[in-house]
Amino acid sequence: MSPNRSAAAEQPEALEDPARSVFCLSLRSGAEIGVMARVVQALARRSLMPSRWHSAAAGEHLLTDVQILGLSPGEGELLAEALRQIVGVEEVLTSRFARRSAA
Repeated sequence: MSPNRSAAAEQPEALEDPARSVFCLSLRSGAEIGVMARVVQALARRSLMPSRWHSAAAGEHLLTDVQILGLSPGEGELLAEALRQIVGVEEVLTSRFARRSAA
């Protein structure tokens, strides 16, 4: 990054480059172990390895956050749509953010 460019100006470029972005999925589902297995299966079918995975039971719900590096926006939305079709998944939200490069 040149000294005249701010980090904020670089972020839109980073979001357009799948190699520098992180696709995030937040799932709300029924609190049953079978849902986790079906989500893992959907990722494995696409040869996707999450860089982060966090699940927590919240009453009758299971809340799961998954981050995947290098997934393009189109691929991420297709994955989100596939996850929405899984039995027990009630809601899937998506977002993306740019990874910071090592200085």
